[in-house]
Amino acid sequence: MGACASKAPEDHRADRALHLATRRKEGWGVSRGGEGTGRPAITASARADAPTTPPGVDEKMEEAGDSAPPVEEEEEEAPAPEPQTPRAPPPVPHLTLVFVGLDGAGKTAVIRALAANDGAGQRKSAASSVHPAEEGTLCAPPTTVAVTYHAGLTACGVSLDVVDVPGGGVVAGNARHVAWRRHLDALLTPEVDDSKLPKNQIAKTTSAKPVAKSVDCVVFVVDSADDLRMAVAREELWRLCGLVPPGDENAPGRYRTLDRSAAPSRLADSTASVLVLANKCDVDGALAAGEVGDALDLSELRAEMGAVGVRVIGCEACSAVDGGGIERALEGALRRER
Repeated sequence: MGACASKAPEDHRADRALHLATRRKEGWGVSRGGEGTGRPAITASARADAPTTPPGVDEKMEEAGDSAPPVEEEEEEAPAPEPQTPRAPPPVPHLTLVFVGLDGAGKTAVIRALAANDGAGQRKSAASSVHPAEEGTLCAPPTTVAVTYHAGLTACGVSLDVVDVPGGGVVAGNARHVAWRRHLDALLTPEVDDSKLPKNQIAKTTSAKPVAKSVDCVVFVVDSADDLRMAVAREELWRLCGLVPPGDENAPGRYRTLDRSAAPSRLADSTASVLVLANKCDVDGALAAGEVGDALDLSELRAEMGAVGVRVIGCEACSAVDGGGIERALEGALRRER
């Protein structure tokens, strides 16, 4: 056999054993656990159960995950909202007011100031050429001689139909309150009929037909600067309400009785209220609202009318010249009537 002849199997085993012994001496193939190491031996099953990551790495990853910014998910686009039909505005309350009072009290001026929301006929003082003695005087409009209807006015957020009843003198041989009651009763009927008005008082209207078919409030206008006719205003107001005024010599006893000078008024059977406006409060010497109420015996009138279900609101001061107090005076009445 040559020099390169194969070794015997026994020789191969001896060489392998020597090789393994040499490697074991150098630390190869020795378990990192077990006897002499102070650590448990690492077996195949222990390796399978061991965590894939070193201890503490999972906690560090969780902490990093808490502080890391969240991953933004793509949001689906919301469908476009369906077009909505605009809501109709709430209906505006609608009321009917009837203005009565003596001639010259300023009923028409108050209505005009209410409609224009400014003064009615005041002469300019600074830039005008009028005499100084005439500065600030009131240019009163002509006295109303026929029932006039003003439709579509607005005050305090309320739509108003206003009826201006003339208050001049004796009408057709009757006292003022008789004519007023006829006008008022015609308005308190289910349908307004001009034939029920006095023949010489043909109603004029801004529309084709009279607008009033009911009355929510009777506004009695008084000239607070005309103390000489305050007693006349008191009598006309009381008789308009169907009562004999205090102190009337024909009234038996202290208590009031129904006024029999005309047919019974429908005011007592209606839901209308009564408001007194003390106009011209800007004039020197004008009575205050409380003084006007005392002169008209308004407290007693309120008690008498309250017994039949008619509410007398009270007396409020106003000025048709600068419009002061008109809406404020009407506000209480309008708020109660809504």
